[in-house]
Amino acid sequence: MASEQHTVMVINDALQDARSADNKYVQEIGVRFYCGSPLVSSTGHRLGTLCFADTQPRIFDTSSLQILANFSELVTRELEKDIALAKQQQQQEQATAADRQQQYDLLLRTVDCVTSA
Repeated sequence: MASEQHTVMVINDALQDARSADNKYVQEIGVRFYCGSPLVSSTGHRLGTLCFADTQPRIFDTSSLQILANFSELVTRELEKDIALAKQQQQQEQATAADRQQQYDLLLRTVDCVTSA
């Protein structure tokens, strides 16, 4: 049910809303309320959606919308932090592998010098 927009999407009653009335979650599971806030990275990439759904229609007030938007920003920051840490770890592993290869090559040259002497 997530929207492709970069804004919070709220559907107070999914059966009464044309955007979702035919959705399989509405028809098969009985979702009546949906709200979702996009998780957009600092580079503008869409990472996903933080959303809530319920089987009862609900009214989402302005302060709740702001809380959801703030929470989605926190989730985005955590995701970006995890992505940055994973990239850093990958770079460290690549550097370690390259260092090990250099040490191995040096050891082979040393052994070659000793055995050929």
